[in-house]
Amino acid sequence: MYTGDLVSALPLPDERPVTSVAVVESVTGCPPGFTVVAKTYDQDTDADLWKDGFWRRETRYLCLSKTEGNSGHVVEEVAIVGERDMPPESHTPIPHTADTGSRAWKKKQIVYKVSPAETAIRFVVDVIVLSRQRSNPDGFSLLGELTMSFCVLRELNGLTVCCKYGTKARTPRRSAPAPPLPYTPSPGSSSNGLATPSGTDTLTQAHGGIEGVPFVINPKLSKSKELKHFTLNTSLMTLEELENLTNYDFKTEYAALQ
Repeated sequence: MYTGDLVSALPLPDERPVTSVAVVESVTGCPPGFTVVAKTYDQDTDADLWKDGFWRRETRYLCLSKTEGNSGHVVEEVAIVGERDMPPESHTPIPHTADTGSRAWKKKQIVYKVSPAETAIRFVVDVIVLSRQRSNPDGFSLLGELTMSFCVLRELNGLTVCCKYGTKARTPRRSAPAPPLPYTPSPGSSSNGLATPSGTDTLTQAHGGIEGVPFVINPKLSKSKELKHFTLNTSLMTLEELENLTNYDFKTEYAALQ
């Protein structure tokens, strides 16, 4: 098998955001829809976050879900606080185990912040536990302890916890489409795409701006009705005088058509 075939056969990492966090006492007690962090990332050993004494065996394991929790919300941040410290603003503590209802932590505890997916600056993709390694693996950030003004002490009961964060891709804003330009028929065509005579099309363009305006006679010409019985005695006019009276060259109309 070629190296390329081997790489393509490997499962792709799940880059979906974590939506909820829980703690269980037993690996088999992981709630439906959650995945338990049962082994350490560096040594593949037990990822028990309680680490009690020899006289009594008690365990705590972290569980992550990418389907449960509030719809439309993601885990934006995970942090460690002291057992008696108040969690930071907007952070949710995990006081009890999900399977048995027992006390979840001792001395220190994990808290997490849930935010709407639309406004979250980043989101948690994965959480791992390290047993010996104290430096963060590539792509992961060391989980620190939140104090009043700074972040220190990255260990939780002797183990180091790391988070992998993702950021949502910004969708570019689409500018509003420009308003359509007014349609102007090209010479030799009509609005339905059929060819028309050039003279008719020119006349249509010339009168396109007054469509819908009623045609009425100027009131100043209303007195012209009184001339309906007017008669012209042409018997007293010569032929030349009559032609001069009725001759009209239509220059104004021709100019309008052009």
